[in-house]
Amino acid sequence: MNLESLMKKNVAEGSPDKIKHIFVIIGESLSEWHFDGEFESVGLASGLKEIISLPDGKKMPVFIQSAGGTIGTVDVMLTGLYNTDVPVSDMIGRIKNFSSSCAVFKKLGYENIFYYFGSPAWRKLDRYALSQGFDEIYSIADMDSAGRGVWGVYDDKGFDFVLEETLKRADEPTFSMILTTSYHPPYDVPVKDYGAPLEKIAEVLNRLYPEDKRHKDMNPVVMGHAWYADKVLRDFIKEVSEKLPDSLIVVTGDHFDRIHPSPSRDLRTRSGVPLILYGKNVREAGFTAAAGSHVDIIPTVLELTAPKDFEYFSFGSPLLSLGKKAAPDENRIALGYGAVASGRYIAEDGGETEYLNGAAPEALDDEMIKTALLRKNMGRALSWYIIHKGYVIQNGEK
Repeated sequence: MNLESLMKKNVAEGSPDKIKHIFVIIGESLSEWHFDGEFESVGLASGLKEIISLPDGKKMPVFIQSAGGTIGTVDVMLTGLYNTDVPVSDMIGRIKNFSSSCAVFKKLGYENIFYYFGSPAWRKLDRYALSQGFDEIYSIADMDSAGRGVWGVYDDKGFDFVLEETLKRADEPTFSMILTTSYHPPYDVPVKDYGAPLEKIAEVLNRLYPEDKRHKDMNPVVMGHAWYADKVLRDFIKEVSEKLPDSLIVVTGDHFDRIHPSPSRDLRTRSGVPLILYGKNVREAGFTAAAGSHVDIIPTVLELTAPKDFEYFSFGSPLLSLGKKAAPDENRIALGYGAVASGRYIAEDGGETEYLNGAAPEALDDEMIKTALLRKNMGRALSWYIIHKGYVIQNGEK
C-alpha cells in the first residue's frame, strides 16, 4: 500500500494569477488568548486586529496547535505530516525529502527561503530546512547585531532583514517561511523603548489577575513582549503590502504560550493559536471550514496561489478557497495536538469537550468526536511510519 495515495490532493479552484511573494510566519508563542476582549484596553493584539479588519485580511474562526513546542510545529510545517513527538530534525542524514514537504513550491517556480531569527544550529535547523527543499536559510548570523537577545535578533530587526532580502529579488517568485524568537524567555527585548505600555499593563493585570491568583511567570514585561511582537508583525505586513503588493502573508503561532495570566486555563486557551491571512487573493476567498490546525496551512496557501488541479500531497485540507461564498462547514473537524476542533467545540484526548461561543451539544457530537480523535491518532501513526520507513507499507507488514 502506498500512503501517498491517501495524501494526494488537487487544487480545487486555484489562482488565475501567480502571486509573486508568499510569506508564512510562525510567531513564537503567538496565542489565541491575546485577542480576547479583556486585554483590549492595553492593545495586546491591536496590530493584528487592525490587519484582520482590512478588506484583504481574514482570521480563521477556530485554530488549534499541532504541537506542544516549537520544533514540533516546525516539523508539521516542513514535512506536511502530523506531529509524532519524534524530533525529525534529529534524524538528518537518515530522512529524505518528504513528498508532502514545502518543496512543493519549487514545482511552482518559487525560490524557497527559510528565515530563523535565532541560531541556525538550534535543532539542526539549517540542515533540516535545506533537506526539505529550501534553497537558502538565513539566521542570526546574517542579521543586525545591534538588536539581539539570548534567543536571537529582536523581531523588528529580523523582519527588516526579511524585507530587505525580498526586495533584492523582488522580480523573482519567493516562498519564505519565517520563525521569530522575541516572545520567549528570558524576555530580554527592551519593549518599553518600543512603546509597550507597561504601566497600563500592570494596572490591568493587577485588576483582573491579582498576583496571588496569577500565573507565577506572568508580569507586565512578559505581556509587554506579546504587545511588541504583535506590533512588529503589523508593521511588517503593512510595509510588505506597500512595497510588494503582489504578496500573500500568513501568520500563525507555534504553540500556546503557556503563561495566560490565569493558572487555570480552559481548553480553548491552552490549545488555541491564531491563523491570519492577508494580501493577494484573500479578499476573494471564502472559508471552507470553521476550524483548522497547522497541517492545513500549506494546502490553504496552495489553494490561494497554485493553478487549478495542481497536484500535491498532504494530510491537511485547505481552509479557504477562491470563489467560495457559502458559509463554512461548521462540522468539519480539525485534527490538532491532543485535541480536535470544529466551529462549535474543542475536544481533547481524555474526554473533555468545551463548547465555543454559546454553542450547545448536539446528538451526534460524541460519536463525531470519537471518530475524529481516532483519525488523529491514525494520522500520527501513519506519519510515524512515513518518517521511519517511507510511504510504502509492504504486504504482510503490521
